[in-house]
Amino acid sequence: MAAFESNPQPVSASPEHGRDRSSDADCDNGNQCDGAEACDVESHTCSAGEPISCRANSCMGECSPELGECVFPDGDKDGVSCDTDCNDDDADRRPGGFECEDGKDNDCDAKTGDKGAPGCECYVDSDADGFAVDAALSVASTGACPKGYTRTLPSDSATTDCGGKSSAAHPGQKEFFPTTYCPGPKACRAGTGSYDYNCDGKETSSSGDNKVAAATCAGGIDGIVFCQVRSGWVTEVPACGDAGTFRACNWVNDACVGTDVPKHIRPCH
Repeated sequence: MAAFESNPQPVSASPEHGRDRSSDADCDNGNQCDGAEACDVESHTCSAGEPISCRANSCMGECSPELGECVFPDGDKDGVSCDTDCNDDDADRRPGGFECEDGKDNDCDAKTGDKGAPGCECYVDSDADGFAVDAALSVASTGACPKGYTRTLPSDSATTDCGGKSSAAHPGQKEFFPTTYCPGPKACRAGTGSYDYNCDGKETSSSGDNKVAAATCAGGIDGIVFCQVRSGWVTEVPACGDAGTFRACNWVNDACVGTDVPKHIRPCH
């Protein structure tokens, strides 16, 4: 890594020929990096100031003569200059970096250990909903993931996107929608989409999910149509996306029979 530092010129201890030194201002050479020059009014001579040292954290900087301030280089081009970077030869190591398990102290903080840290990989998230369909085509990044990627590893149903082309379909989705989405990756034929927006593997229907069921399903007449309309929640209707016990009424052997489904999620479409 290149190192550089200003080399201020020493101030002459004797006045220039024909010029009388009577104040500190007369001794000022305009270079703030070599310190404040002083004048000895009795001898009319100048003394040099204390030069500014631009050495910090084992690296060298350059002093600005106009400002008297040090400017330090950024050798690894990670946005952090060498005076505050714990390793200016490695762009994966810098204060504030993302600590991930790669054998390095990415954030320059020994308190956040490498062991047990999340992985450095980013996974393809084409619909930008925070979840990936699979772990293929991952890229490594110790900073922010590139656009179109997510840090969440798709390892189970709670972290894997079931609709890579729909930002509304992802694990943990609480809303329900009036139309289906296409799970992909190929185009879907009409009528073959999915209502499984929360990726739990279940198609959710809104039929009868907006009312309370009768005490029993008995009483339905004239077959299946009048029986099924008695389906509903056993108690009060849960809030959108919440679960409760739902009673499904179906026409079986010329009778209206009820089956209770616990932990049934109420959709909103």
